[in-house]
Amino acid sequence: LAHPFWGFMGLDLVLVEAPQNCVFGTLATDGYHIFYSPKFVNSLRPGEVTFGVAHEIYHCLFGHTMGQGLVNRRHDDWDPKLWNKAIDYVVNYDLRQAKIGEFITTIKILYDEKYAGMSSEEVYMDLLKNGDPQSDVETLDAHIDWEIDGDPSSGCDESDDDSEGGEGDSAGETDAPAHNE
Repeated sequence: LAHPFWGFMGLDLVLVEAPQNCVFGTLATDGYHIFYSPKFVNSLRPGEVTFGVAHEIYHCLFGHTMGQGLVNRRHDDWDPKLWNKAIDYVVNYDLRQAKIGEFITTIKILYDEKYAGMSSEEVYMDLLKNGDPQSDVETLDAHIDWEIDGDPSSGCDESDDDSEGGEGDSAGETDAPAHNE
């Protein structure tokens, strides 16, 4: 209700609890679903959850889950992980400037004022040329189509899944650590 544009844009997306044994321990999207780790979501403050969900919606709205963009797939040396980092810099900057939810500080996420006003393609080219200023920080989420082979279950290890959807406190070791206040 506090951010009706983002709420409306997310209405067609289906929230899906990720199995506890999936490689993405935070959030993920395939453009049609928002997959979430209950342990991760429960570790966030409510405003951070809003930011995280808006982050996923942003990726869907701008076709990031389809690998769209000037630099991708037009170059043989396209780096999907670096591309995801580039678009996360842009998404996180835009959401923070728009004051959508509360900027996530429970975990480190990609953010650099250097990329203000730049497109994802421009950020990607800068990262290729100059390196990543936050090389030790992972992306907030995963994009199912190129990072997890188009199938969210392909990022899961079936042998470790001993629950039926699970509770938030039964998430696997790939999940983000709990938030300590």
